[in-house]
Amino acid sequence: MLIITLNPSIDRTILVDQLIPGAEMRARGVRSADGGKGVNLARALTALGVKALSLTLKDTVPAVKVRVNTTVVDLAGSCTRFIEPGPYLSAGDWKKVEGFIVRHLDGARVLALCGSIPPGAPDDIYARLIRAARCKGILTVLDSSGIPLAKGVKAGPWCVKPNREEAQDFFGFKIRSTRAVRKALQMLAGYGMTRVLLSLDEDGLAGFDGQNMFLARGPRCAGVTVGCGDASLAGFLAGHMRGASFQDALRSAAAAGTANVGADIPGGITRAKVLAEFKKIKMEKM
Repeated sequence: MLIITLNPSIDRTILVDQLIPGAEMRARGVRSADGGKGVNLARALTALGVKALSLTLKDTVPAVKVRVNTTVVDLAGSCTRFIEPGPYLSAGDWKKVEGFIVRHLDGARVLALCGSIPPGAPDDIYARLIRAARCKGILTVLDSSGIPLAKGVKAGPWCVKPNREEAQDFFGFKIRSTRAVRKALQMLAGYGMTRVLLSLDEDGLAGFDGQNMFLARGPRCAGVTVGCGDASLAGFLAGHMRGASFQDALRSAAAAGTANVGADIPGGITRAKVLAEFKKIKMEKM
């Protein structure tokens, strides 16, 4: 599996007693780890025993400055995130990046395109990579937002995994009721995808394989949720690679997402914890 992160980050978590705007606060602890959605996905897949080659913008342009995303967590479990935009590259640099990725497609079974893109990046770069992978018979997975998501979806990847907010921005309607969830899944599948996942935060994880719709629900857990969506995608892909049914792969996705809650680093799950959570996931046919 080849995983691409065009806007990698250093994810920094600061622990405080209470976040008070405008006040000087002393940190109880600080944690840092390499991040970005694709990096988190690769970390979670590795924990689940799936081999993945993770490439980031840094692999193509070594001198690029990696952004720092900061999460402040207080004792009540409240999380406040500060997301930097990422570096600016020239059009010529982006041609090199795209060529570099295309050269690495040979031999891959699945290509995962993850996260945001930095300022100045071609907003159709995911769409172009999806089409390039399809020409080589490679399944593509898209997990992004905004214009890159919209253009990428229209290129017809094999699988897409937006969260509720990203899907609402894409479609322009609220996704709160079961009817709205079904409508969003059907509309996404209408672009040619045969695997559609829709993260509904505390309401669970919905999925559609073109024939059946399911909702996977796990127990509600308190804690930092950064990277839960990436862990969920890892659980789904690990299930698919093992030959699991769509329903079981979706259940694995929900279990991995739940296992990530409160993890020291995003995507820092363990196979044992995912298996324990798998037993607690309730599946409903929609």
